[in-house]
Amino acid sequence: MNKQIIIQKIIERLEKRIKDLEQSIKETQQAVISSPNPMQSWSDTSRFQLRSLIANLQPRIDQLKKCIEEIKKINTEKVFKKVEIGALIKTKENKKERLYFITPVGSGTELLKLKNGQVIALSVDSPLAQKLSNKQSGEIIKFDGPNGHQEITILEIL
Repeated sequence: MNKQIIIQKIIERLEKRIKDLEQSIKETQQAVISSPNPMQSWSDTSRFQLRSLIANLQPRIDQLKKCIEEIKKINTEKVFKKVEIGALIKTKENKKERLYFITPVGSGTELLKLKNGQVIALSVDSPLAQKLSNKQSGEIIKFDGPNGHQEITILEIL
């Protein structure tokens, strides 16, 4: 599995999220402009709420941009001995093999469908990534998840 392709796919997804959030800001700004004038009873409240929405979206955009910059810094040639950002992890769960790619904080979780299989991009701050963090090949992680007791074996760190 080519890490460079995985990274490019993640960046494309994050850039789409940024574009969607920026579009939401534009639409919300337009709603502020077209909201009722001060003589109408609900105008001040609606304008305040719309401006608050804009103020809450901008930090998320900034976080995603920072995440993209961090992902671009990942050394795809590095040989990993433990699970950390940039590691591609081959696991066995319930008799199924899965691939996880650990990404920087704030990138979220994404199922990436590639030509030669699927990879789950996992933000390092996600609960599963935290359980996998600093583990090595051959280690077994046991935990209670949404589907009850789960067990993941780390087969290989690529």
